Amino acid sequence: MRAHGCGGCLLRIIVCVLVAGFIWQLFGADLEPYAKKAERLAYPVSYDEAILASSERHNVDPLLVCAVIKCESNWDPSVSSDAGACGLMQLMPETAEELIRQGYVDGSVYSADALYDPETNIEFGCAYLELARHELGSTDEVIASYNAGIGKVKEWLAFGTGSISELSQEYPETATYLKKVQNAYERYRALYTEGLAAKA
Repeated sequence: MRAHGCGGCLLRIIVCVLVAGFIWQLFGADLEPYAKKAERLAYPVSYDEAILASSERHNVDPLLVCAVIKCESNWDPSVSSDAGACGLMQLMPETAEELIRQGYVDGSVYSADALYDPETNIEFGCAYLELARHELGSTDEVIASYNAGIGKVKEWLAFGTGSISELSQEYPETATYLKKVQNAYERYRALYTEGLAAKA
């Protein structure tokens, strides 16, 4: 499950944030709701009904799910990686099959062969986050495991001292991924303070 870069996306985010900041400086608090809406363009939410249903079923924060989707696929359900990860939350078919086998996903309802379907992908992604939370401790450990795998994070924690943020510094891809998702999660929590159900 690897994050995918998007050069144009970063430029759009920077422009949106700069424009929002400029308008804020010019007009002040009167435009606060508009500034928030402008920043939401950089941190959008789609498939909110599927996210809310699956995150509730798996007891995970829907805003964390949004942050993972933002960083994994930038909300493009057709994305795939060279390694074979698919869809919004960039799941490997073998991971999806294992989640069914372990009882985290109902295989009679969701198929590991349908990972390009947004609702299916979100269900498997939320199930993985639930599994990681059961196996690990902190949210940062869960995020790191989404990139490196649960087993690798457990190994780092068993043989290292310090937080997962400190331990992952020896593994640049995971360290970068962790920071990216942390930042997105922080923005989603700031922009959607009343939750996804009240996002309109």
